[in-house]
Amino acid sequence: TPLPSGFDTHLPHEMDPTDPERQPETDSGHEYSPVLKKEEHNRYRSLVGSLQYFANCLRPDVAHAANALAQVAHCPRERHWKAALHCLKYLSGTPDLALHYSADSHGETLLGFTDSDFAGCKGTRRSTTGWMFTMAGGPVAWKSKRQEVITLSSCEAEYRALTSTVQEAMWLRDLLAELGWKVGRPTLIHCDNEAAVRISRDPVNRAKTKHAALSFLFVREQQALGKVKVIPVGTKQQTADYLTKGVTRVTAENCKRLAGQSTAPPVQKK
Repeated sequence: TPLPSGFDTHLPHEMDPTDPERQPETDSGHEYSPVLKKEEHNRYRSLVGSLQYFANCLRPDVAHAANALAQVAHCPRERHWKAALHCLKYLSGTPDLALHYSADSHGETLLGFTDSDFAGCKGTRRSTTGWMFTMAGGPVAWKSKRQEVITLSSCEAEYRALTSTVQEAMWLRDLLAELGWKVGRPTLIHCDNEAAVRISRDPVNRAKTKHAALSFLFVREQQALGKVKVIPVGTKQQTADYLTKGVTRVTAENCKRLAGQSTAPPVQKK
C-alpha cells in the first residue's frame, strides 16, 4: 500500500509548531518522532514534490499518500520521512501499473465517484474529500484533499465532497462539449452515503443542515437542470475510497480494479 498500515499524518502532540519537542501522552500509545533537520527537510520537500507529480498526472492510487505527506511539509518529522520512503518503495514495486481505457467500457459515458473520510485527521479532526471521474473504463480526473472546515457529521462531510465533485463535473462537461462530445444526458455521481443522496434531492432545509444550505441548493439545482444525477453506490463499489484514507491492501486492489488501473502488457520489441 502507498502508506504504512495505521499511519496518521497528524498526531495531537505534534500540532504545536512552537513546541517541536513536546512528548506524547503516556497513555496515547504514540512514540515521539524528532523533527527533521534543515538538510533532511529540503530532501523531504523535494521527495514529496515528486510524489505529487505522480499523484496528479499518473497514479491516483498514491494521491492520498502524496496529499497527506504534503500537509506536513512545513515541519516534517522522521516518521513522515519513513512514510515517504515507504511510498517510493510502493511505486518501485508497481512500475507497470497503468491507466487502462477500453472502447467497449461504457463508451462515451462520464461517471463520477465521490467519497469522504469523516474527521479522519486526528490532529485537526478535518475530513478528507476524494473524487474520481472515469471515462471509457479509466480515470480521467481525480482529487484527494483535506477539507478546509471541520464538519459536524459524516453526512455533512460527504455532502461537501459531493459539492466539490459536482463542480468538477460541470467543468468536465463544458470541456467535453468544446471537444465536440455529446453530453446531453446527466452525469451520474456515485455516493455511498444514503443521507447525502437523500438531501441532494430533498427540497426541505432542516435546522441541522441550515449552515450548509448553499451547498445543498447548488447540487439540487444542477440535478434539476439535468446536468448531474446523484445515485447511491455500495461501499465495496466506491471507486474513490482509496482517495480519502489509507486502506488495506485488499481494498486498495479493489479500488484500483474499479478505477481501471491494471498491469500494462509488456512492450514488444521490434
